[in-house]
Amino acid sequence: SNELLIRENTRQLQTEERLREKVEADFIGFRHDINPGLLYGSLEKLLLLLHRHPDRAEEQVDLLAGIYRYQLMNRNRELVTLEEELAAAELLRQLLGTDTARIELACSNDLNRKSYVVPGAVLAAMDAMVRNTLFTADAPLSIDLYQEDDEYFVMHHRINDRLVIHEESLKTFGRLQRAYSFFSDQPFVQVRAGVDNFVK
Repeated sequence: SNELLIRENTRQLQTEERLREKVEADFIGFRHDINPGLLYGSLEKLLLLLHRHPDRAEEQVDLLAGIYRYQLMNRNRELVTLEEELAAAELLRQLLGTDTARIELACSNDLNRKSYVVPGAVLAAMDAMVRNTLFTADAPLSIDLYQEDDEYFVMHHRINDRLVIHEESLKTFGRLQRAYSFFSDQPFVQVRAGVDNFVK
């Protein structure tokens, strides 16, 4: 009788813990729908464009609107297809890249675009790469995306760190790791090997 009661209490505690983790993951996802650094940086870039290249300002507004529309439309979804996430990543690439600082995004042919990811995961990883890497038009930030052993979706780029690492991007990786731990047995990891950085 005591053993049965202990088992039942343990099961209820485990259920409550899983629900708490889900609520925490949902809260984290909701809290970070609006990336203030991205928003302010984009608005500053827009102000410059309005004065120097007004014809390109509208395109910038469209890119920013597309990214936030994607995030708001998917904030209540637990998972999205990689294809959906990559479409938003292309908008982000165009938004963050400039004439003097080029970003390249290359997807391998074996990439399973129908696999699922947490909404905003690719965008957050890409934003962290941009904020922590020195790059120019002559030495662009080249991000390669590919599938590894049918288990991992991998984002890779060469390391060329800025002098000061963007603190918020480190926190972002921690939040992504917690969110992925709820949905997958495969951990969300960042691996630095020599001059290469891998996000899986």
